[in-house]
Amino acid sequence: LRSIGYTFEAAVADVIDNSIDAKGKNVLVRIITKPDGYLDLAIWDDGHGMSAATLKEAMRFGADVASEIERLGKFGLGLKLASLSQAREVNVVTAHRGAVSARGWLEHGIARGFTSTIYDAQECRRLKAAVIPDRDLNTSGTVVWWSRLYRVGHRQADPAKHAQKLMRRLETYLALSFHRFLSGRARKVTITLDIFDQKSRKAGIPIVLDPLDPFAYERSGHIDFPASMFCEGEHRDKIVVTAHVWP
Repeated sequence: LRSIGYTFEAAVADVIDNSIDAKGKNVLVRIITKPDGYLDLAIWDDGHGMSAATLKEAMRFGADVASEIERLGKFGLGLKLASLSQAREVNVVTAHRGAVSARGWLEHGIARGFTSTIYDAQECRRLKAAVIPDRDLNTSGTVVWWSRLYRVGHRQADPAKHAQKLMRRLETYLALSFHRFLSGRARKVTITLDIFDQKSRKAGIPIVLDPLDPFAYERSGHIDFPASMFCEGEHRDKIVVTAHVWP
């Protein structure tokens, strides 16, 4: 699983897909600097969250979600594969209709045949407070916590400076990937990035993403474009392709 070919940015985007599927209006992506030199990452949303039974299914590999046509993720693998491709451990804390539950893939559980850890209510509060103390999770919402980033987040001479570089990488990638949601063309979603120092328990200045629409250029690269193109045959009236030449 750890050899799955996710880039850091694509893995984060895969988890944000779940936040959008959960009808979240606000998403926070937080890079966490720690005293041990490792970086963690947490993604919080204010979507409808999951019940304990739904969370159990979501943490199962190959969960059956393919029939839900409106979902951005189709195969029930994104949360697990994306998370474990970047982090040693992943914890998920979620609230649904006021009930909070949490599960985790920890290294000892993975070694014992992918046994997930189940947390009680007190542990749920502790997990959430450790990384997202300044966001609400009382009624609904979800926090995904990647612990000990091993591909991009360890053995850095200056972890705080490296966190800034990662945030800039995420800013561009996510602004492009989710531009339809950031602009409100699909459904308005606000995505915020920040860096949280776990020792001082303080967050830095947040960055609220603006949409980066690759087709919102002011001048076309060719006078005859954009141009509409049509398919031949029986689907001619159903499929329209618009071709662009970027400046």
